[in-house]
Amino acid sequence: MKYRSFVTASEKAYERAGGAKEPRGPGTPTAVTNGIRIPARYNGLLFDSDWFAGLLRQIHDEPRVWEGSPL
Repeated sequence: MKYRSFVTASEKAYERAGGAKEPRGPGTPTAVTNGIRIPARYNGLLFDSDWFAGLLRQIHDEPRVWEGSPL
């Protein structure tokens, strides 16, 4: 029971991402900031801390640019 809350949160996140209706889901890694999913074409860059920090700043400073991003 030690990890019950983690498992419950993971299940809820899975369902929000499409769950059984979309079993392929968004994939790993997936990053979401302010409700905006970072497009899959950037996944490999999520491990570059300087690049990722810059992306987060851009999303913060220009959220409207990212609102239309494909989910």
